[in-house]
Amino acid sequence: MEVNKIFCFLVLAQKKAKELKENIGKEVSCNEPIYKIVSDILKNLESNCNIPIKFLSVSGTQDNEVLLNLRKLNDDFSLDNAKYLSTRLSSCTDLTMKNGLFFIIKLCNEKDERIVLFRIPAETGIMIKNSKENNFQLDISDDVFIKNSHKFKIAYFDKVDNFLTGFAIDKQINQDKKIKYISDYWIKDFLNCELSMTPKRGTKMLAEAIRKTIEVTDSETVQKELTSVISMIPNVDQKMTSFEGFFSLMNLSEETKNEVLSKLSTINSSVQFQIDSEEFNSNCTYQFLIMNNGAIAIAPSKDFDTVWTLTKNDDKTTIKSCGKVVKTKYKQKV
Repeated sequence: MEVNKIFCFLVLAQKKAKELKENIGKEVSCNEPIYKIVSDILKNLESNCNIPIKFLSVSGTQDNEVLLNLRKLNDDFSLDNAKYLSTRLSSCTDLTMKNGLFFIIKLCNEKDERIVLFRIPAETGIMIKNSKENNFQLDISDDVFIKNSHKFKIAYFDKVDNFLTGFAIDKQINQDKKIKYISDYWIKDFLNCELSMTPKRGTKMLAEAIRKTIEVTDSETVQKELTSVISMIPNVDQKMTSFEGFFSLMNLSEETKNEVLSKLSTINSSVQFQIDSEEFNSNCTYQFLIMNNGAIAIAPSKDFDTVWTLTKNDDKTTIKSCGKVVKTKYKQKV
């Protein structure tokens, strides 16, 4: 799709403000450097932005306020109509998120029209000059912007789907403690959406939560139950379940259920999805490398080659890994 028009707003952090200040915004000219940079990022939009989402229902329908505004904006893609989304994002943004640049973009081709919502931190190489209504300049430090351009949140919706569903990504999320793909700030508070649970998406989230629990739990019962259940997944391939229902399906304890669910973001644990055993195994199996000197290297299968560095010299192999020690365990057997 080709870029039809780009609007840009300086979105202030005003979540707890008694009165919202109006965010300054403008249409970005195709002659401005930021136009080309944003256009280049959009070239990889579909491969980068791959988490399916849908609008939350209101009174049994999907016609919530954000959805209605997207439809209105697509019919008349004007700066005035775009202000609603800018103001809404500002009212959801607290001081921890800080101010940001918010781009509202319309893409078109012969078959479809698409609206893209794109936020980056305002400090990532972009300076605001002459902040006069509809006439401010974006002064970009290319080196700094490109270096930090991975720190973005994007969502897009297509007219062919009547804007009911879309795709999103959050490149600022911290997954240290929980399996969380998109911040509540972006998907729930601002977009008023939820994850759309395809078999692959639901299974991947469950598998990663189980893997994370195995890695960090202090409970031998939890670890034993979860390591045992991995081999049983092919038996429930294609079965419908939910994040909560999975533990009843596999006869797992309440302790195990609570630990795994705590690793997931605040999603609806009753959302149904179909188990995809192949997807589960690709995200929750472990690869072992056992040496003749007694050393054992272990890591999640999909991460093994990045966690461990193997150097071969004739018939011998040297294994190296660099990281922070977070726990030491002693077990009678692997």
